[in-house]
Amino acid sequence: MSPIPPTRHALRTAITAALTLALTTLLAFTTTAAFAAESGRQTVKNSDRVCMQANAEFTWNPGSPGGFAVKQASVEMFALNPGSCQGTLTLPARSMRIRLDLYKLENGSWTRCQRGQWEYGGGGDTRSGDIVYEQTATSRQVYSTPPCGPGTYRARALPRVWNGSAWEGEAENITLDSPEMNAT
Repeated sequence: MSPIPPTRHALRTAITAALTLALTTLLAFTTTAAFAAESGRQTVKNSDRVCMQANAEFTWNPGSPGGFAVKQASVEMFALNPGSCQGTLTLPARSMRIRLDLYKLENGSWTRCQRGQWEYGGGGDTRSGDIVYEQTATSRQVYSTPPCGPGTYRARALPRVWNGSAWEGEAENITLDSPEMNAT
């Protein structure tokens, strides 16, 4: 194999340097100091009637100049078969509900600064072609500025399932919090 002629090698080196500079510049302008703080899906109750799982998330990403911004809090819950927590427990519509409460750190303690409304779900899995969407109840709030002023926040999920006579999780006040996240 013959060596690359100097002119071709010089051209390849110049192109590699230009691409490296372009990529570095692109990353510098699109990277922000914002993150998403998510609890991850966790089992919050497993009784002889239902296994409840929930997720809570607070995202504060102001985006880059001309970029896409995501500023939101969201919570979701799932009802699964009791015991194993495997497989969707098919429930009638409106038999699952969740509320999103937003907390802000004030003087060393967490204070609720927003209370969401109950959002309802249930009715079994839904299908769209080959895709199966697990039944869920979800609540989401989208913001343009920190909702209770700049500071440290976390989202709290309050998941509930109707058992025919009461809301599972209500008496125990079951909740799930996202990790904390700074919003300015």
